Amino acid sequence: MAELDRLIMVLAPGHLKTTVLATEQPAWNLMRDRDWRGLHISRSADESIKVVSAVQTRLECPHYHYIIEQLKEQGDEPITCPVCLYGGSEGFRPPLRKTGQGWGQASFRVNGVTSGEKDHSFQALGFGSQLQGIRADRITIDDLQDPNSAMRSAQDSQDKLQWVKSVILGRLNDEQQLAVLANFFAPEDFAHLLIEDEPHWPVIQYPAVRECPDEHCPGDDVCEHKDERVLCPEYWTWDGLQKKRKEVGEQTWFFTWMQEEGSFEDTTFKREVLEDSRTNEYRLGEVPHAVTHVFLGVDPATAPSGHCAIIVWGLDNKTKQRYLIEIFNEKGMRNYGNIILQLEDYARRYEPRKVVIEQNAQQKGGLISEVGLQRSMRNLGVRVEPYQTVTGTGGRAKATNFDITTIGGLFDGGLISLPYGGTDADNAKVDAYITQLCHWRTDDDGHSIKKLKRDMVMATLFAESEAFALAQKSHERKGGKPMTMPGFVTQRWGKKSAPLTPVG
Repeated sequence: MAELDRLIMVLAPGHLKTTVLATEQPAWNLMRDRDWRGLHISRSADESIKVVSAVQTRLECPHYHYIIEQLKEQGDEPITCPVCLYGGSEGFRPPLRKTGQGWGQASFRVNGVTSGEKDHSFQALGFGSQLQGIRADRITIDDLQDPNSAMRSAQDSQDKLQWVKSVILGRLNDEQQLAVLANFFAPEDFAHLLIEDEPHWPVIQYPAVRECPDEHCPGDDVCEHKDERVLCPEYWTWDGLQKKRKEVGEQTWFFTWMQEEGSFEDTTFKREVLEDSRTNEYRLGEVPHAVTHVFLGVDPATAPSGHCAIIVWGLDNKTKQRYLIEIFNEKGMRNYGNIILQLEDYARRYEPRKVVIEQNAQQKGGLISEVGLQRSMRNLGVRVEPYQTVTGTGGRAKATNFDITTIGGLFDGGLISLPYGGTDADNAKVDAYITQLCHWRTDDDGHSIKKLKRDMVMATLFAESEAFALAQKSHERKGGKPMTMPGFVTQRWGKKSAPLTPVG
């Protein structure tokens, strides 16, 4: 901050913004220079007064002597009391008998000021206050906006911005510093507006949980780097942040804690909806009785660090309900032969109608061109279909009524069920699946974001592409008569066939 005239810092609550920049640093500045002056502004004077009190505490010996004793008891090397070191014989708090030296709740003046100025060393003000005659070396604006006001009133954000511009910036000279400590609450909150209005100001912002350094991480639930991803490990643990996530809800977590851009309402997959889709009526690897058709979606990868994803997807063509049946998400498959073996196993176990495999436009070969795959699937009575994405949302063409957002709509409509009646390990796989769906998004231009792990998302897209086409075809065929198969015809699992709806 010593080298910056302006600074915006946006961190989640409880990440020491106020402690470091609004409390510890002003106390340190006053210890090194008694003529230094600071001003703290919050959304109310009462909130700001709390910071003044904290700075006063740090300018007296008992605060540090207590810490020293605690460190000794823990067997750690004690610190040196900075008040004893820099305060001299007179200290920083003026004697009570000394006139003209205030040490009040809302402001104070340290002992030994030599500048001749009569301004307070440190002062607290609330939003809406006037600043005439206040000469501060640094003004800190801290949590100026109330979260409820930010989410409910766009005008409140505009009012806060206008006040900062007219009252604060209008009175700052070239030598005065301004630090703004804020949180994100909504796309049009005060912090967003200020950043947009002052694009040249340096901005420090980090989510409470950083991205995994392993670009092939299988997901938060099974991440091997949880502890090192916590932004402030001195204050938070991974489990503590996950508990906080449940407490505050997904929308607040999305904006305030993870600082995700865009509108929460516009996200394709909402965790609350996906978690509500979990049911303990069936478990992973089990085909519900209502399922009439099964499809496999495959996002193949053979590189040692890449994940191969296979999704087994069920459709009840009468109710149009979808069922997640099985998840395969493993890395290090090494070659297509291993993927084919896994597909053969699933084809025997689940008897799918089709297997849908990604076909890369830049790679004309790939898994789908493997002769061994075509032969083995044909022998098992399974058709192989290619899927080539054109758009960032997974559409086969720019003008299409089907892409990844379609799956989000199916979840929103309660038309997808996720198995959650199995073992803890099985349920953990489902949770990891949910997490990957929730992380999926495109950039502002609608392009896919390469750094996001999305293999299970894409495999689901491929499987649902055939389920969607079948469900739509059946829905659009109005007035058609059910097709009844002869009694001697049996299904592959040995039971007599029930009346079937023609599928074309």
